[in-house]
Amino acid sequence: MTGVSDRLAAAARLVELGAGRIPDEAVTDLAEVTEIARGRLGVAGDTTVVAIAGPTGMGKSSLTNALLDVELARVGVTRPTTAEPLAVAVGSEPGSDLLAHLSLQRWEQLPADGREGLDGLLLVDLPDHDSVVAAHRERAAQLVATADRLLWVVDPEKYADASVHDDLLVPLRAHAGVLTVVLNRIDRVAPDERPALLAHLRDLLRSRGMGSVEVLGSSTVDGTGIAELRALLARTVADHRSTAARIEADLRGLSADLDDHVPLLARTGRRGAPEPIDPEPLVDAAAHAAGVPGVLDAVAATHRHRAARATGWPLVRRFTARGRDPLTRLGLGRGREKGPTGSRSSRALPQGVATATLHTATRHAADAVAAGWPAPWRDPLDDRLDVVVDGLPAALDRAVSRADLDDDRTPLWWRVVGALQWSVLLAALVGLVWRAVGYGVVWLGLPALPSTPVAGSLVEWSTALVVGGLLAGILLALLTAPLRRVGARRARNRVGRRLRVAVTEVVEAEVLGALEDARAEADEARTALALLRAR
Repeated sequence: MTGVSDRLAAAARLVELGAGRIPDEAVTDLAEVTEIARGRLGVAGDTTVVAIAGPTGMGKSSLTNALLDVELARVGVTRPTTAEPLAVAVGSEPGSDLLAHLSLQRWEQLPADGREGLDGLLLVDLPDHDSVVAAHRERAAQLVATADRLLWVVDPEKYADASVHDDLLVPLRAHAGVLTVVLNRIDRVAPDERPALLAHLRDLLRSRGMGSVEVLGSSTVDGTGIAELRALLARTVADHRSTAARIEADLRGLSADLDDHVPLLARTGRRGAPEPIDPEPLVDAAAHAAGVPGVLDAVAATHRHRAARATGWPLVRRFTARGRDPLTRLGLGRGREKGPTGSRSSRALPQGVATATLHTATRHAADAVAAGWPAPWRDPLDDRLDVVVDGLPAALDRAVSRADLDDDRTPLWWRVVGALQWSVLLAALVGLVWRAVGYGVVWLGLPALPSTPVAGSLVEWSTALVVGGLLAGILLALLTAPLRRVGARRARNRVGRRLRVAVTEVVEAEVLGALEDARAEADEARTALALLRAR
C-alpha cells in the first residue's frame, strides 16, 4: 500500500523534474499542495482537523453547537455571520505548531467526556465561503485546503442555486474523497419530502462530476442527522487516514491532466528492465570522427615498416623502409611526445573532425530513448547532446593518443629471418671476396692459387656463394612478405580492439551517460505521476 509520505516524496520529485517541462501553473499548484501537506503532516500529530464551510446563512455555527453539544455563545462567540474561524478542540489540546499552521488566532477546548469518539478532534467553523469580504473568502479557502474532513453546509432554500454549485462547490471537486455535503435545516421540509430533496441534491452533484460525495440531511431544531454526523466525525477521528485521503485527493486532482506533459515510460524488455541503448552505431560514428581508421592504417603500415627493416634484404631494406614509421610521424609511435597531462601528443590526428555522422548517430539514439516525449522534455536533451558531441572530438583524441598503439617487443621470427638474411649476405660477400682475390692474383702476375673446387661440374664455389647468397636473400624477403602482411593485419585488429574499448568508454561516459540520465529522469517523472494517482 502506498503511504502518504511516498506520495509526497513523489510529488516533490515531480515538481523538481517538471520545472521548465511541465506547465508552470501545474508545477506551482503541485508544489503548494505538497508544501501544505508536508506541513500538515509534520505538525498535526494525533489531532484530526474537520472544517465546516458553506455560504452565508446556512446555519454552520448552530450546527457546530449541535455536533459538540455545547452553546458556544456562552464563551463569547456569538456572531451574526462567521467573520473569523472558530476552532474547538475536544479532549486533547492541539499543538501550537498546528494552530500556527492553520493561522488560528483563538480556539476553545472542550472535555472529551460525553463526546464519545471525538477525543482529538479540532472542529473549525470557517468564515463564510461567499463572503463579500475578499479576506474572508481567502481565509476560508486556505483552511479548506488544509482540513482532514470538510462538511459543506447548504439549506433547502439555496441548495439548488447554480451559483452555489458552480462558483463555490465545483472548485472543491478534487476534494470529493473527504467532502460531505450537509443539507441543514431539513426540518423546514415535510418528512415525506425529505428523501426526494436529498435525492435531487445528489443528482445535482452527480451532474457536476461529484457523484461520489456523501450527502446527509440535518436539523439543529429536531436533531435530524446530528447523530449520523457525530458518527462521521468519530470515524474521521478514529481513522486518521482522512489526512492521507485528503492529500491523495488533492494530488490526484492536480495530476489528472499531466499525461501529455510527462514522457512515456521507457520501453522494457522481458524482465521489465528498460531496453538498453545500442552503443554500436554511436561507437562506430565516434571512431570515424576520431580518425581511428587512419590510425589503424598507420598501425598496419608501421608493422610492415618495422618488419621490413628487421627481415628485409639487408642491401635494400634501408631504402625500402627509410624514414620514420607512420605512427611516429603521427606522434603516436615510439617517438611519441608527452603532453602536459602525460598523454601522448596526437597533434597529427585529424583536427576539426567531421562530426556530422556523430550528430546523426546521437539523434537516432535520442529518438530511440525519447520517442513520444513532449517537446519540453526532448528539446533540452537535444541541446545537451549537441554540447556533448561538440566536445567529444577532444575527449576522443585524448583517448586515442593514450591507447597502447604499438608493441616494443620484436617477434622471434623477425630475429630468425634477420639472422638468416645476414648469414646469406655474409656468404655472398665471402664468395665475392674469394673471386676478387683470384682475379687480383692473376692481374698482379703472382703465382696462381690452387685450383678452386667446383660445385658439380659447372659452377665454382665462390660463384655459388655470391649468386646463391644474393638469390637466397631476395627469395627469403619474398617468402616472408605474406608473413609481414599477416602480422600487420593482426596488429591492426589488436590495436583496433584497444581503440574500440577506449572510444566506447568515452561514448558511454559522455553520450550514453546523457541519454541514460534523461531517460532516468523521464521514468522518475512518470513513476511519480503514477504513484500520485494510485488508490
